[in-house]
Amino acid sequence: MSEDRYAKPEDAVADALDALEATRDPALDGWLRETVVARAHAFDADASRALTPDEVRRNLFGEA
Repeated sequence: MSEDRYAKPEDAVADALDALEATRDPALDGWLRETVVARAHAFDADASRALTPDEVRRNLFGEA
């Protein structure tokens, strides 16, 4: 992004989006499409597979 001040907030957002697009990682895009989307579809088909907030905390932090 440019170090200049922007005349409008929209200009800053557009510049940031351009910078983000320029640094996209194809491997990350592939992972998002193949893994994350597949898991989202699986949860849509059977929401009972989702973890509760307490289960997420236990898995991440070992809290009981």
